[in-house]
This record gives sequence, structure tokens and C-alpha cells, in this order.
Amino acid sequence: MISKFFNSLLKIGQYYFYISIIDRAISFFFFLAIAKRFSVEDYGQMVTVFVVSSIVLTIFDFGLQIYVQRESAIKNTIDEILSSVLFIKTFSLFFYYLFVFTYLLFTNPDIPIYHILIISTISLLINISTLLSYVFYGKNKTKNVFIITVSTKIVFIIAIIVLFYLKSNFVYFLLILMMTNLLQMIFLIIDLRRNKIFIKIKLEYFKKGINVLKLSYPLGLAVLFNHLYDRIDIVLISRIVNNESVGQYNIAYSINKLVSILFGVIFIYGFNIFSKNVNEKSNFNYLFYLSIPIVILSIVCTFLIYFFGGFFLHLLFDNKYLLAENILPLLSFSVLGFGLNSLTGVFINANGKFKGVMLCTIAGLIVNIIYNILFLPKIGVYAAVYSTIITEYTILFLESIYIYFFIYRMSYGHI
Repeated sequence: MISKFFNSLLKIGQYYFYISIIDRAISFFFFLAIAKRFSVEDYGQMVTVFVVSSIVLTIFDFGLQIYVQRESAIKNTIDEILSSVLFIKTFSLFFYYLFVFTYLLFTNPDIPIYHILIISTISLLINISTLLSYVFYGKNKTKNVFIITVSTKIVFIIAIIVLFYLKSNFVYFLLILMMTNLLQMIFLIIDLRRNKIFIKIKLEYFKKGINVLKLSYPLGLAVLFNHLYDRIDIVLISRIVNNESVGQYNIAYSINKLVSILFGVIFIYGFNIFSKNVNEKSNFNYLFYLSIPIVILSIVCTFLIYFFGGFFLHLLFDNKYLLAENILPLLSFSVLGFGLNSLTGVFINANGKFKGVMLCTIAGLIVNIIYNILFLPKIGVYAAVYSTIITEYTILFLESIYIYFFIYRMSYGHI
């Protein structure tokens, strides 16, 4: 049974792994090009806009991405749900841009308005493409997304290389990123139609979208608080310390998070399996099986990052990001906590207990904010490092307790 389970995981998950590798590599390639070509201040400003826009997008996501994957996994027809979800997202666009511009113009007036517009649009396009991809993930059709991803990223790489060697303006780099993400979204819509999944524009879908929101909003809050505890440190560093420190911390944090590429395959496959086997005791066996590779991968990645991460950064940037070299080994101790609490979160969500993850992530967010506010003024970005480690393991502990008391014991009694 175990052998069959892992064979299925590798067969279905391989393309998601390739997609994750490509996306993370391209993202790292892009940010590397920006970090080397432009100043640390410019890089820090760009990161700040990306983080703020992603947080606002998460607020208006309402958990719809994961909800769509869950429905796609357990239902044959997804057209109506997908159309209703896209209707709601279209309706929320005005508020998205309003929130992003209002916050950034008041807190970071030195960032050009057109930079904010372009970067926030890039984040929006990525968000919509991710939503469409989750339809394919729910159907275990990850190869479709893989082909589209490869096609658009090839175009992007060529364009960025040309811009880099032509020493082009910062805005051109952003515009290329925006256009290739628009292209990817269009290709995904076309491929959905090829698979008999149609996006329909009807006013009645607004009401149906509201009904979907009533079901998904606890999941949305969980995703929001998860995203906030994951990225709120960037916002706090920019406000309490400075944008240069944002750039230093983000470089280290981004490399540390590269390990999520390996975990993503497990989470996507696990979510589908857990969703299809709700109320089945076998789900706890699957949870145990999937925790094994996460623990092994976490130990290996922590070892590699701790001993070789700083050297890797120095090789890439020389002495430009010395602070990042120092904090990266410390950040590596958060990997195991992140991997396991993500798995427990996937398990709880797949069982439809969206409020459970929401409560656990709220607690983690509170811990993160309090620690950063207290210690950022005293020890700088090291406070963000320690708060990240503490938060990851706090959420793991709380979610494990929740699974035992509110899923296992409520379904099967005492162990």
C-alpha cells in the first residue's frame, strides 16, 4: 500500500515539482537581475510593493484558490463554481487597487506611482493564473500547467537577458514580467476550454459567488493570516528599520523558502487525497506517510542551507548582502516547522475544518507581530529571523493539537 501510494505521488506530483522549480528559479533569476543591476534601495522598494500587493490580494482571495482545488478534486463539473469565483474576483479589483495605492502612497511616498501600478498588476495576474492552475491541480492534470509555464518562461528569460545586457531601465524589466504573466493567464483560459471547462459571464453568478464566499471565507481568513505571518516581517522591517534591511532580509528569506518547491508536490497531492477521503480513517495513515519525506527533506535542506547558504550568497553578490549571509544559516532552522505545519494545515483544510487553520494562524500572526515590534528596534532584522522560527513551530504545535482533539477524537474517540 505504501509503495503504491508513493508511486502515485511521484507520478502525479512530478509536473507540479517541475512547475515549482521553474517558477522559483525564474523568480530568483529575476530578483537576482534586479539586485545586481540596480541599487539595494530600488530592490527594497520593489520587494515592499510586491509584499503589500500580495497581502492585499490575499485579503480579497477569500480562500477561493484552495476552495476551487477542493471542488475540482471532488466534483466532475467545475464551470459554475469557477465562473462565480472569477465574477467575485473581478468585482473586488477596484478595492484591491484602492487598498494598495492608499497604503503605499501614505507609507512609502518615495516609490513612483507607475511602479506601484505595474507591480500590483503583476501580482494580480499571478494570482489569477494560480487560481486557474488550481482547477487543473484538482483534476490531477498538472502536465497542462507545466507545458504552459515552460512556454511563457522561455519568452521571459530571453527578454530579461536582452534587457540586462542592454542596461535597460528598471520599468522595462517590470513590463516584461507583466506581459509574460498576462500571456500565461490567456494560455490557461484557452486550455481550460480545451478540457471542456468554460468560464461563463452571467449576472446570476454574482449571487452564486456570494454563496461560495459564505462557504470559503473561513478558509480565506486562514490563508490571509498564513500569508500575513509569513510576510508581515517585511512590512515591519520597512517601517521600523529601513528598505535596505528589507532587501537584505528578503534575499535570505527567499533562498530559505526555496525548499517549499520540494514540499509543494506533497501538499498538492496530499490535499487531493485528503479531500477525497474525508471521514475515512485511512486519511491519518496518509498524513503519516506524507510526513516522512517532509522530515527527511527538511533535515537535508537545513544542513545544506546552514553550512553552504552563506557561501552561495557571497558567490552571487560578493559583499553586497553581507547581512543576508549571516542570517540565512539561522533561518534554516525554520524549515522543518514550516514543512510540517503546512502539511497539518493542508490536512485540516481538506477535512473542511477551515476555522481550525484560521485560529492557529491568527495565533502565529500575533506571536510574529509582538516579537517583531518588541525586538526589531533592538536587534534589527535578527528579530524577524527569530520570530519566523518561533512562529513556524507555534503553528505546528497548535495545528497538531487541533487535529487530535477536533478531527481524530471527534471522529474515532480515544486512541
